[in-house]
Amino acid sequence: MGVGRVLAAIVAALAALLVGCAEAEVAEAPFDAMSGPRFVRIAPGEVAAAGASVDAPLWVMTTEVTRSEWRAFGGAETLGGDLCGDNCPVTAMTWGEAAAHANARSEALGIAACYDLSGCAEQQVTLPLVPGQRVRWRQALVCAESVAARPACAGFRLPTRAEWQYLARAGGAHDQCACEGAGCEGRGAAAVEAWSMEQQAATGGLWLPYPAGWFWEPNGFGLRGFSDNASEWVEAEEVRALGERCGDSYLPRGASGSLACDRLPVSGFSATTGLRLVRRAD
Repeated sequence: MGVGRVLAAIVAALAALLVGCAEAEVAEAPFDAMSGPRFVRIAPGEVAAAGASVDAPLWVMTTEVTRSEWRAFGGAETLGGDLCGDNCPVTAMTWGEAAAHANARSEALGIAACYDLSGCAEQQVTLPLVPGQRVRWRQALVCAESVAARPACAGFRLPTRAEWQYLARAGGAHDQCACEGAGCEGRGAAAVEAWSMEQQAATGGLWLPYPAGWFWEPNGFGLRGFSDNASEWVEAEEVRALGERCGDSYLPRGASGSLACDRLPVSGFSATTGLRLVRRAD
């Protein structure tokens, strides 16, 4: 390793210590090729002031689940049409469909599924209207209430709200933990704005996500898309008739509300809401 790279590594390590940012083990997770993008191993940690914590080591998906991954595990087309592309985050699924996707990925690896969805049923739902779309409804798995993942489940699951908040902050309470590289906020914001204007002009004002992992540099954990692309389903921990989703679309990291969570009826869906999965790593 050259002297310049050594000095850069030292400076980065010192900066992380100064702002209290956590670190992650960046490695290929031991999953087969159908398990999706690279995962990052995250050690336990806490940002108490933000209600953010990871209690046990986790493998975390580096981006949101993409449309191609969704279909590879049996997911139905959620928005109809292909306005964004296969590498864009899949959105507009019900909470039950997000949990079913997690189960399908577990079962593909011979791992017990985390969610018991026997109380959920297929129902017809109306799709968001998008230009050129012919199909206006589809069958979707709908749950009256969200279901907690089985305790100590070894398979894929949705993160909890506390886990999502910790991952989005890269284990630190400071904005610097959420963005690496000089000027990354400005570059990311400018690229997202350009993409948004181009796509809205092409679709008559429709919100579209952008390809997972584009534009923004990864946060301190090597993760992308928490506050600038699709929002993400998380495990509901209180009123289970209301699912929870975290993140906002097209907002710079550190912007007011960009790491916020809100509630959506668990039987419904949003055109801007997707998912990201985690697994135990111990």
